[in-house]
Amino acid sequence: MARFSSSHFREYRLNGEGTILWDKTVDECIPVFSSGKPYYVDIFDRKAVNDEEEIISRLHRVVLDECSEYLKKYGLLDLLSLEEIQLTDERREDLGEDEFLADAVFKELGSQYNTRNQILLETLYSYITQNKVRRQEEQVSFYGTTAFYDVWERVCASVLNDCLRKKISVLPYGSFPYDNVHNNKTLLELIERPVWRENGKEGDGIRAGATLIPDIICLEISEQERYFAIFDAKYYNMEFNEEENRLSGQPGIESITKQYLYQLAYRDFLREHRVERIGNCFLMPSEGDSIILKGRVTLQMFQLLETEPGLVPIQVCLLPAGYMFDLYLKRKHISVRELGIRF
Repeated sequence: MARFSSSHFREYRLNGEGTILWDKTVDECIPVFSSGKPYYVDIFDRKAVNDEEEIISRLHRVVLDECSEYLKKYGLLDLLSLEEIQLTDERREDLGEDEFLADAVFKELGSQYNTRNQILLETLYSYITQNKVRRQEEQVSFYGTTAFYDVWERVCASVLNDCLRKKISVLPYGSFPYDNVHNNKTLLELIERPVWRENGKEGDGIRAGATLIPDIICLEISEQERYFAIFDAKYYNMEFNEEENRLSGQPGIESITKQYLYQLAYRDFLREHRVERIGNCFLMPSEGDSIILKGRVTLQMFQLLETEPGLVPIQVCLLPAGYMFDLYLKRKHISVRELGIRF
């Protein structure tokens, strides 16, 4: 079993560049006090001197080589845009058994005050001890994200060819007088921002930076008919139970009101471009293999508003998750008319 070299020893220095020895510094150095706090002008540090390199440094290089070898074996180097490394010819068994290495790392951790070094040593210790557990118990670890709703939103935006951040000048509706003023704006920039005014002050007020931001806006034109769709990607599993008059997994009232407000925000744009085919819809993933219109929701107080064009009910569309992810990975798009929603 490997051990530290017999010629291994510690050299203590004053104001060197090694690891700071706070116990020795506090005991032997006189601090300067400022505002009741001690400041040490002189500090003792420690430098390891040995015929061979320190065991921790050697272990660090070995572990990095192992990780690089593992990533290469499973084809992850290219995926993560990493280069293969080989820092040493040593193997971990050359340094000693895992119990010995873990003990050496743990002892070193107890004498470290540098945060970066502590994190490195903790990682090395975890790597060594978890490797042993994994070999004994054949454990499998899975990694992912708890914010999968964000993934679903990005997939839907890509597949449906989201236009929210596209300039009006490149949209398919053609040129209208309305565009002469707003041509260089994006659809997102058309949404009104709140204006704050202080009582007793004249002027234009202060325009807030934040405003409504829809998930997805889609524009299409077919046979001279203009389609405009407002989508909210929801990673929900909605269920109707008409027998018990009960719902589960449905969007909340704030989501419903925002969908109506999105259409109101584009009222002038829709009117000036003579858009009559308007869809407003929640998009939810399903495990099926076909697109399903699950239902719709209305809020009468909004639909009573006299707007031109009028506000439409908000539909619920279930999209096959596997199909959508396949399209996303192939960078393909589908028309909003293929969803079968009512315009």
